[in-house]
Amino acid sequence: MVEITFVIGWVCNFFLLFTLPIYVLFLLTLIKYRKDKDLKHGFFRLLLSNGVADILEIIMVLLGSNLAASGLMPQLFIWMGDLFVKIYFPVSRGVNAAQCVGALWIAVNRLTALHFPFSYNRIWTSKVTFIFIIGFQLLAVVAYTFYLAITNTFSICVQSDNKTIVFAVVGSYPSIPVSPAVIISFFLLMTYSFIFLAAFFKKLQRKEWTVKERAALKMTAAGFVICCALISSTIFSRFFRNDIVGAFGLTIFISSTPYSLLIFSSVVRTRFFHFVFGCCFEQLSSSTSKAEVNIMAGYSVCRSPIIKNARVAPVDLKLPSHEVPNHVLTE
Repeated sequence: MVEITFVIGWVCNFFLLFTLPIYVLFLLTLIKYRKDKDLKHGFFRLLLSNGVADILEIIMVLLGSNLAASGLMPQLFIWMGDLFVKIYFPVSRGVNAAQCVGALWIAVNRLTALHFPFSYNRIWTSKVTFIFIIGFQLLAVVAYTFYLAITNTFSICVQSDNKTIVFAVVGSYPSIPVSPAVIISFFLLMTYSFIFLAAFFKKLQRKEWTVKERAALKMTAAGFVICCALISSTIFSRFFRNDIVGAFGLTIFISSTPYSLLIFSSVVRTRFFHFVFGCCFEQLSSSTSKAEVNIMAGYSVCRSPIIKNARVAPVDLKLPSHEVPNHVLTE
């Protein structure tokens, strides 16, 4: 079991390292094209907010608990002492709470998009979206972080091999019968089940979907893929008491957003590749256009040699009236 945990831990670390630059480019794409008619909706604003929390969580997981458990730099964590854990542990749990709240709002957004399409733009305005982001996600981060920092004491524990570092809670960690993450996971599972069942019965009633309904259903599928990892990491890990399931589910949850959107959304995929490879395309197009201009200017045209004392027949540049286009004649 130890070997499996070790292998899965390094696989998760490699996947997070690989995902981090892709996720950053994905968020920069959403920021650059935030005023685009296809990407200015509340769904993408919620994704942007949740993406910031995901990137923070990826950095904290890589440079915090995973690096400490790997045993690569034990002296660094011993030098930073308990103060580092006092800051790291509550902030990490607070960011994770923001991720769960963000996933909840994404599910509510998809519910209104599919079942209240005519009221969607009126409900998810910019003002309402920022109220959800600032009023709930940031409030969850600040409240939960301060609660953990005040009510608990954290310390660094060095294992028997003198390399592995574990972050321990010395104080009375809040023992809740059912954690908020499990409640949110059950709510997400019920919400997406209701969405897909309603879409299935709607499909039975009529044969074809509209273009907007198809796009909304694809975005709903992307949101469900993101939340599947949260459901697995919270529910299954608690039921089966398996830390491997929890760690793997958390890794997928915090890194699956860019991949799911690139798979399900052709608009996001086009904007992303244009943003990432746009400079190469622009240089290629500029060099191509420059070559075309040179050809038109005659720089690359092979000229015939100049013959001295050659006689050239006069050319009448005037076209006959019957060869002139009609719109020119009318002018």
